[in-house]
Amino acid sequence: MQTEHWLPFAALTAFWLAIPGRPAFLVASYAQGKGRLSALFSVPGFVLAHVAAALAASHLTLGAYLLSPAAMTALIAIGGLLLFFAILAIAIAPEVVGPFADNDNLRVRRLPRIFFDVFAQTFFERRTLFFYPAVAPYFLAPTAEWQPQVAWLIVATALPAAFFALYPALASNRYLARMHRRTSLRRKAVRGGMVSLASGAVTAGYRKIAA
Repeated sequence: MQTEHWLPFAALTAFWLAIPGRPAFLVASYAQGKGRLSALFSVPGFVLAHVAAALAASHLTLGAYLLSPAAMTALIAIGGLLLFFAILAIAIAPEVVGPFADNDNLRVRRLPRIFFDVFAQTFFERRTLFFYPAVAPYFLAPTAEWQPQVAWLIVATALPAAFFALYPALASNRYLARMHRRTSLRRKAVRGGMVSLASGAVTAGYRKIAA
């Protein structure tokens, strides 16, 4: 019963993490600059940041219920509404951010400090702080036994987070190349023929100057 209850939460988390974001790019960038050994520090930092955000959301949910059942209902309604608009906005204009493993722009970190850097960048990312408070209240029942729910919340968060951290950490070249292609296609789709027209005019102008 608990597995069936928390499977949708894990699926939602996986869907959310599949959207490219700064923490995943940071994990891939460290793998490019420091090698796959960096995964020993970047992946735990990524996973624990998501688990910490989920636990913070669980405490927020419990606090809202203890304050007032009406506050709990309001939290669920507001969270669902904000999540709907966030998914709609991301579907229309997905956020793709760098760095793209440019070692000149990558922070210089010793391997143990990579953990803290990835943890901070992941935990304080806007989407991380927003997602769990919006979704967790739908799956948590403050009137039921609390500890088993928290345990399932941790598992349902950690497993998708581990998968989406291991991919950029262990296959950074493929991950970054794929993101490069997505970014290029998106830019072409947004600008379209205007770029070709402008670039053609500039090229013609240079040719006249050279002649």
